Amino acid sequence: MIGTTEVLQRQFKQFRMTETANILPHLLREAEQHSWTYQELLVALCSHEENRRDEKITRKHLNWAQFPFEKSLEDFNTLGDTALSNRQINQLKEFDWLKQAFNLIFLGPPGVGKTHIVYGIIVL
Repeated sequence: MIGTTEVLQRQFKQFRMTETANILPHLLREAEQHSWTYQELLVALCSHEENRRDEKITRKHLNWAQFPFEKSLEDFNTLGDTALSNRQINQLKEFDWLKQAFNLIFLGPPGVGKTHIVYGIIVL
């Protein structure tokens, strides 16, 4: 089994699926412990690879954007001198505006939190 696992890891790396290659031994042990079907194991492997690739792409795009900080929407202070309420921030988090294909435009003077909100939406 160990030789087979190493061969599979090498093949996954050759197919440029390095995240799958790295997690393979762990997922094989988990599959044995929980008596997963072949399909469940394949779904777990593919889901892990897909999630890690999405995370890497998001991180790369955030680096390209050169945001001056990393903040979440939870860090946004709606108690100060801001035009947004907690209810409006929660509506942004629900992404209904995206499902309905609405555009968002953030206007305001410097320092009111436009970049903070945009960054918080992107990393959700």
